[in-house]
Parts: sequence; C-alpha cells; structure tokens
Amino acid sequence: MPVSWEWMMKPHDYEQLYYALQQKNALLINSPYEYRNGHYFPYSYEAIQKATPQSIWLEIGELSNGVDVLFEKMRIFKNKPVIVKDYVKSRKHEWEEACYIPDASDKQRVEMVLRNFIDRQGSELNGGIEIREFVSLEHLTKHPKSGMPLSNEYRLFFLLPSHADLEHFYQSILDFEGNRALLNEH
Repeated sequence: MPVSWEWMMKPHDYEQLYYALQQKNALLINSPYEYRNGHYFPYSYEAIQKATPQSIWLEIGELSNGVDVLFEKMRIFKNKPVIVKDYVKSRKHEWEEACYIPDASDKQRVEMVLRNFIDRQGSELNGGIEIREFVSLEHLTKHPKSGMPLSNEYRLFFLLPSHADLEHFYQSILDFEGNRALLNEH
C-alpha cells in the first residue's frame, strides 16, 4: 500500500491504512466508520446542527443533470451569503472565485463559483458539494491576496471515548494505583 504524507485522507484510503496497520498489531484511535463520520461533514451534521451554520449538501453525481437540484435545496438560504466547499475542504484562498457567494439567490454567481470550485478541486474533491451559510465573525482584516475575511475564530474539538474506552481507562488507573501500592509495601 502506498504511503500518504497528507494529513487528511479520503475515507477509503484511511480504511486501507487502518486494516494494514491492524495486521501489524497497531491500532489507530478511530475506526474507519468513526473516521468517516468525523471527516465528512454530512455524517456529523445531525449531531452538531444546533451549533453550526445552516448547511445543505449533495453528492457530486447529483449534479450530473445540471444544477437545478442544487438551486432547489439552496432556497432555504434565501438571499443570505453562503460558502461552497466539498465534504472536507474549501477553496477559501480563492475566496471570490471558488468559495464565497454574497447572495444565495444569485443563480449566475452560484453557478460560476460552483463550477470554479469543482474544476479546481479536480480529483481532490471529497464526497460531494456542501453549501453553508456564511456567518460573519469578529472581523480582523482581509487576506491580502484572496480577499478572504480574517476573523477572530476559535474551534473546539472533543474526544468522546466510548463506554468501553472509559472502562479500560479507569481500569488502567486502578491497575497503576494497585501496582504503586504494592511497590510502596516493599
């Protein structure tokens, strides 16, 4: 299996890596299912829907007959600003051309940004297309080359262990404490 030095892998590649390492008795922290759910936005949206901007998505194949299906889904945004991305990445450094749409009801602009995004992502496109409501954060400045707004932004990530992981963790602490008590007796 070829080695990838990129920090983000498509779920299929991660699954291959996961099972190849498992054959060598090395376990990655996330199963392929967990990786896909954390990596591809649509799989986690339901869990974070109340804390993230309104979003829609569709598989890239759904655009094979044109963009009418996208326009229909985008009606929920009315004339709000939105961004275009795939299930993982945006092209935020090509802000005006392949990421930002100031008015979601502007079909001509939507189609231009979407086309640019898809063409420029090429084979690196992950999963499908996402449209997310753009939320203006505390503005600091604009990026000097792309014009992308630079904001005061914080991101939180949580590791939520499974019940079995918690039991193992607590048992490890108990084992350590027990061994330390035995050492202290001698």
